[in-house]
Amino acid sequence: MMPHVFVYGTLRRHGRNDIARYRPAPVFVAEASIAGTLYDLGAYPGVVLGGAGRVKGEVYHIEPAVEAALDLLEEVAEDDSGEYIKRQVRVAMGAQWLDCPLSTRSIRRGSRAVR
Repeated sequence: MMPHVFVYGTLRRHGRNDIARYRPAPVFVAEASIAGTLYDLGAYPGVVLGGAGRVKGEVYHIEPAVEAALDLLEEVAEDDSGEYIKRQVRVAMGAQWLDCPLSTRSIRRGSRAVR
C-alpha cells in the first residue's frame, strides 16, 4: 500500500516544487485541510499546527521513493535536526479524515501569518 502525504505551499499543483514532477508519479486523492496557521517565510511557507485556523492543501498517494525525495528536498532528518520536521497530522478531506505525514518548518518569531 502506498503511503499518503499532505502537501501545502510550493509542493501543491502548479507550485514551484509541484509534487507531480516526482517519479513514480504521485496519485492525487483530494483537496484537504489541516488545523493550523500558514506563515510566509519568504521563499516557502511554514505551518504552526493546531488551533482554530485551517491550512489548505492536497493529499496524494506516493511511493516510498517519492517520500524519500521529498524528505531530501525538505532536508528532513531522522533526529528532527533538519530544515523541516515530519509529523503525523489529521487531515480533513470533506467529511472524511485521514492521518498522514506532513513536513513542517520551524517558524521564526516575527514571521507573517498568511490569511
